[in-house]
Amino acid sequence: MAKAGSKGTSEKTEEGVYAIKRIEAGQILEGFDVEEAYYVDQDRAGFKLTGSVEIEGTILVDEMTDEYVFSATEPLLSSPIRISVDGFDFDFDRPAGAYFDVSVLDKLKEVQRQYLKDQGSLDVRLTIDSFACGIKFDSEGGQGIHITSIESLEEIDAHYGDSEYIESVETEKIQGFEPETFTTSKQGAFAIDYSNYRLVVLPMFDTVNDQTLGTASAVFEGDYINAMKFSVLGRLEDVKINNYDTYGEEGKWIYLGDVENAVVTIKANLPGDMSGVKVYGKFYDGEGTYSDVEFTLDDMRPVSEYEILMFE
Repeated sequence: MAKAGSKGTSEKTEEGVYAIKRIEAGQILEGFDVEEAYYVDQDRAGFKLTGSVEIEGTILVDEMTDEYVFSATEPLLSSPIRISVDGFDFDFDRPAGAYFDVSVLDKLKEVQRQYLKDQGSLDVRLTIDSFACGIKFDSEGGQGIHITSIESLEEIDAHYGDSEYIESVETEKIQGFEPETFTTSKQGAFAIDYSNYRLVVLPMFDTVNDQTLGTASAVFEGDYINAMKFSVLGRLEDVKINNYDTYGEEGKWIYLGDVENAVVTIKANLPGDMSGVKVYGKFYDGEGTYSDVEFTLDDMRPVSEYEILMFE
């Protein structure tokens, strides 16, 4: 193994990247020791950098392997390491989907591990002392990091996962709103006395209570922007909105978090007749159970075709 720094400093190409063919073990690359660097033509390439550094990002579940991986929020390198394969360039400036020894998760608090298990992701601050990447040209590659310390960045209630505590929380019925009547093609004409419910969601409908509700917004980018809205009377938790070009396909996401007694205005990109947004949230019934709440909005249907969602 070449001694760190014995081969000088890794230099960038004219394109401002570190080409893997020019990197050698024993060099210094932006403060990291190059422990390994290789390029075998038409076969494989990779590198390993060592040096202690603090980095923030997210631990999440890899959908392909069902294992935990880490993706960094900010780059480790000011310029990426580039591996070129068959005319395609692959740039690496940070861990992205990097595997690690999951035993390090034992350093987290029990409530943090439970949160990661339930939610599928956890924002963390890590100290790592190595970052490696390898590519096999005729198959997929992989990344790895070695973690020496871990700290959760999530604000998790101390009672998270405590079913006895959750069941003791009383979710109150809606108070302070005027009753009103709606008509939908599916539900017909009916009156809503909000005091009988814990949550009511009004997709696209106006309400006599607009002036007493707060406001929230979600703004997407695009060339075909249309405005939509929904009103939440009560509390809808963990709200996220997906703006899709074609129904059934995943589009762009905006996370709103908890929405309580508010009108949510959405400016979404709707380039076609099958475009729209899907809203996801959770309703807590006050008796220890969460229910999924989902509905779609678009610019094709009249308001009367939307269904009002009511939860007692």
